Amino acid sequence: MSSSTGTALEILRLRVSYGRVPVLRDVTISVPAASVVGLIGRNGAGKTSTLRAVSGVVRRGGGQILLHGVPLPASPHQVASRGVIHVPEGRGLIPSLSVYDNLRVGCAAVGKPLGADQLEFVATYFPKVPPLFDRKASLLSGGEQQMVALARGLVTAPTVLMVDELSLGLAPKAVAEVLAALLDATRSNATALLIVDQNVRALAKICDRLHYLHDGVSSEVGSDITDETALRSIYFS
Repeated sequence: MSSSTGTALEILRLRVSYGRVPVLRDVTISVPAASVVGLIGRNGAGKTSTLRAVSGVVRRGGGQILLHGVPLPASPHQVASRGVIHVPEGRGLIPSLSVYDNLRVGCAAVGKPLGADQLEFVATYFPKVPPLFDRKASLLSGGEQQMVALARGLVTAPTVLMVDELSLGLAPKAVAEVLAALLDATRSNATALLIVDQNVRALAKICDRLHYLHDGVSSEVGSDITDETALRSIYFS
């Protein structure tokens, strides 16, 4: 369980390149403990690359990433073990495994068991997931897959949960349901959230802070950007 005060995750002047092509040139994002921070921008702006760099999936070319003021390792296993969990775009479930086994594998990846406390957590905050325990992940709907992916990340009681494209492929009703479950679950153990999503209006309603990524550079914007003029200024400037 994370502290309810201070900064949980801090990304400072992060740079990432794919080969000789720079993708991130100067990304600075602060995620206070127990807060909800959104990262927005056009397709290809580097939002996914930012999360992948934090989780160690892609090589960091420069800058710093700190967890409670301590440098975060670049190894995906070490990042997860330190309490920074990444729900990737596409959810990252193992299609051939049952829902229960996906949860078990998620816990095992950070050296924790899927025990009674974890199962109670899932039943409390994701009540639609336990009835799916015996079903293969490949047979789930998009909304069910997202619920399972979030539950898998949160049963490990992370300090920070990073979610890439939360609403991808989901109907508006499913998005609202997934968001409600996610917020309730993270508040229960003071988990900080860093969310990437194209649904700016949905993010603006739940985020304490929003950061805009453009040409590999981040900037903080107001969290009240729900009108059409403001949205156009962000995506079509």
